Amino acid sequence: MNSDIDPRTSLSLVGSFCNGVATSFVTISSCHPFFTIKTRVMSGLSLPSCHQLYAGYRINLACDVSNQAVAFFAFNFFSKVIMQGKKLSEVENFIGGLFAGAMAAPLLSSLERIMILQQVHIPSTSQQSKNSIFNLLKSIGREEGWRGYSRGLAPTFFRESINSACFFGLSQLIHPIAKKHLGDNAGACMLSYQVSGAIAGFLTTPFDLIKTRMQNHVGGHEGLVFHTQKIGTKNLFTGALARSGMISSTMMVMGLISTKIPTLFPNYLFERKHSDDSE
Repeated sequence: MNSDIDPRTSLSLVGSFCNGVATSFVTISSCHPFFTIKTRVMSGLSLPSCHQLYAGYRINLACDVSNQAVAFFAFNFFSKVIMQGKKLSEVENFIGGLFAGAMAAPLLSSLERIMILQQVHIPSTSQQSKNSIFNLLKSIGREEGWRGYSRGLAPTFFRESINSACFFGLSQLIHPIAKKHLGDNAGACMLSYQVSGAIAGFLTTPFDLIKTRMQNHVGGHEGLVFHTQKIGTKNLFTGALARSGMISSTMMVMGLISTKIPTLFPNYLFERKHSDDSE
């Protein structure tokens, strides 16, 4: 990432992991209602009421914390270990993003299914225990076996690879162009993540739609091909506007927060060179 605007480049691998956790907490806590709206739109349901906007918040937080912690760690690992610490080119930023998304997808897919089930099947107050994380996990295991916990992994893999490539790669490609026209670094940073998020949201809508349809009910063993055919090619971008808006908002918040939080970290979460320079 651009070292003149991004302190993440000097974080250690552990520091990157901590940055992902902290960034995720702030981002999801502020943007979770967008996830609920998106899930219900893609499932063909009505918009949630105000008291339903934070349905599935805890599991979504667990989803995104694991996702961003692994993704930030994986991208830094790609940069520091695989690429041996050299300044990444634009193409290498994209490759690093693809790598980060692929590494984060397996755990995210399993956790995200619980969130989707909670958002689609919002119970009355007296029945909330049936919709608990533990009970949903038991239901999946009982109805679908151990394979049920990896249901939707393939579309999640493609979705997260594209998302991370846009976050780590496309945003860095857009930033200098935005800065040239805006003349303001902060505004250019915000715009670059907004545009990257909107593009990522649009491109990944088919994968997210298929994954949502695969994961929004318990029982049955229909796979990716079945749901793709059932949705129909012309309907694969259903909910694209809602998803583009959601990803644009969350990627902007995540991008800005992830560059600010490291400035609060102690020196031991940075590479030694950073610590020496700051003394």
